[in-house]
Amino acid sequence: MKTILVPTNFSNYSTDALVTAASMIRAKGGRIVLMHNVETLLTNWSQLSETERTKHPELRNQTDKVFREIQEIKSGILLSGISVDPLITYGVTSDEIVAASIQTNADLVVMGLGEREPARDFVGSTVQKVVRETPCPVLSIRKEISNEKWTKVLVPVSLDFDIAVPFEKIAKISMEFGSVVQLLYVNTPHHFKRTATAKKQMNAFKDKFPAIRIETAIYDHEEVEAGILEFAESTKADCIAMITFEHKHAPSYQLSVTDHILCHATVPVLAMYEGAQVLQARTVATV
Repeated sequence: MKTILVPTNFSNYSTDALVTAASMIRAKGGRIVLMHNVETLLTNWSQLSETERTKHPELRNQTDKVFREIQEIKSGILLSGISVDPLITYGVTSDEIVAASIQTNADLVVMGLGEREPARDFVGSTVQKVVRETPCPVLSIRKEISNEKWTKVLVPVSLDFDIAVPFEKIAKISMEFGSVVQLLYVNTPHHFKRTATAKKQMNAFKDKFPAIRIETAIYDHEEVEAGILEFAESTKADCIAMITFEHKHAPSYQLSVTDHILCHATVPVLAMYEGAQVLQARTVATV
């Protein structure tokens, strides 16, 4: 993992995200891009001359304050010995995070989630937008975690889609920390599969990745979202990795399974947006 992007608003949750990223970098090497976005309609601030900047004293003062805070964090003991590139952007925060992930060629974005919140408060949030639009995996956490604690990563799968490409990206991150990857299929009345059929499909998928430590599980529940959360809690999963697709251009109020997991999970959620090839023509619940 060469580059981890950590957006910060200098809250405790952002600090937890930074601690987590620092733990990853210390274990495997690489750099952290520590970014803060200044919410403003004046998106060309970095191109303005000193004379033009004096016309916007509040924004200038805010920029100077952000610069000092980032430099203080960079030089602190938390990031001692780690390569850190500061980045200050201007505009809509979610848009700038997505743009920064592309600009810096980030392998991972780590964000603080804060307390669990009702779905109505999650709709339109920065995290929702970033997860839906960022081309690399996004790790959302509610408290700091260290790489030593990553022993089991739960990956819920839909057996009606080819998810090999995004799964490989998630598995790569899991493997760096020696984690076991546990594939989970939640069998619901609405999208029921015979156990033998589901097992056959999961084993066939598992065989595509002989170098990865993969376990499989089938769990019966009335709802996919509740089944994922219940199984994660019962097996003490360290992280839930969601492969999300077909929601990039969907309205924010149309919540995906990943959105629900982000709202309610107590463990970190690693989300990867990727287009997926439909394997069956019938309509299915997407993750």
